[in-house]
Amino acid sequence: MPSHAAQSVEITEVLPPSLDTDAYQWVFGYGSLMWRPDFDFAHAVPARVFGWHRRFTLLSVKAWGTLERPGLSAAIHPGGSVLGLAFAISQDTWAHTRSGLDKREAAYMPQTVDFQYGSRNLKAHTYVVHPKSARFLIDPDFDTQARHILQGDGPRGTSLEYLQKTVAMLDKLGSGGTQAHKLLSHVEATAR
Repeated sequence: MPSHAAQSVEITEVLPPSLDTDAYQWVFGYGSLMWRPDFDFAHAVPARVFGWHRRFTLLSVKAWGTLERPGLSAAIHPGGSVLGLAFAISQDTWAHTRSGLDKREAAYMPQTVDFQYGSRNLKAHTYVVHPKSARFLIDPDFDTQARHILQGDGPRGTSLEYLQKTVAMLDKLGSGGTQAHKLLSHVEATAR
């Protein structure tokens, strides 16, 4: 089922057994791509990627903040595992979709990752922390993250909305108690 930015993401709970997964290019989303993909896709399935974990470390200066008041968004860093959504994109539209994603995720480094869906091991395109980018914070504490999240307000919305929507999607996927949940609790306590 195609999706557009204005629509909510419907999660495909069970892929048809006969589905030719090679007919699609898969994209793994772990932050705003989970709830605001901005591209057409055939399926969105819960997916876990091993060898990477989600942290809120990217200073957002064009989407969820500004140069003067940078917000904060998620990136995946080496180690651990991360739950997100894998989107099945038609091979026919992949070149166009990839071009748009590369522009949107320009601060990140493109990466191919393995993910599990049920008993299937598949590969997905995603975007990970860029070790040479000055926009990534190195090991920020919760207070530093909260400050950026509370000040970030950009063309796509606020950093707080970004965090809240990411946590809401993780809840929808059945994953509570993540680092994102703990960060949201800290941000809400700081804002009081």
